[in-house]
Amino acid sequence: TKDGRFLELRASAGMYTHLDGAHRRVPVGHLRIGLIAQERTPHITNDVVNDPRLSDRDWARVEGMAAFAGFPLLAGGQMVGVLAMFSREPIDQAAMETLATISDTIAQSIQRKQAEEAVRRSETFLAEAQALSQTGSWGWNTATGDLFWSRETYRIFGFESDVTPTLPMVAEAIHPDDRLAVEASNRSVI
Repeated sequence: TKDGRFLELRASAGMYTHLDGAHRRVPVGHLRIGLIAQERTPHITNDVVNDPRLSDRDWARVEGMAAFAGFPLLAGGQMVGVLAMFSREPIDQAAMETLATISDTIAQSIQRKQAEEAVRRSETFLAEAQALSQTGSWGWNTATGDLFWSRETYRIFGFESDVTPTLPMVAEAIHPDDRLAVEASNRSVI
């Protein structure tokens, strides 16, 4: 869920593999998976046809479905989705425990992916703001000596972005005349 109001189908396997079907967007609180998201609790049954939460019992009967397992995908207290599956065979305790573990792993992966996307968006906004304001930024890892320049810093100093910045480059770019003064003082000392 991006906004917390809808579940959007992102992956499907088995008999039903269409991502654009009737269950493409389910409001939280509606249908079986929407209720799992709202309540934030798993729902498992080995009697699908008689489950009051099932919206299409005729489909389950025709397809021979016996079981359903649905787990909320929670990461850091945040609802990030629902893992749900139907089965023609009953789901035993070992399979339920495995699905619960897989759900936790999937939730953490989704949350990590969302965080990575947020960082990329933030970096893009920063780069655009720096280009508009013609300001750059840079960082220095004192432990390794590595320098990191923003795209705009490269442009301001007139370097290509494939050049690895160094402290002498910074000094030369900021105070080019100081290099001449240092060279002159070094000659007079000799």
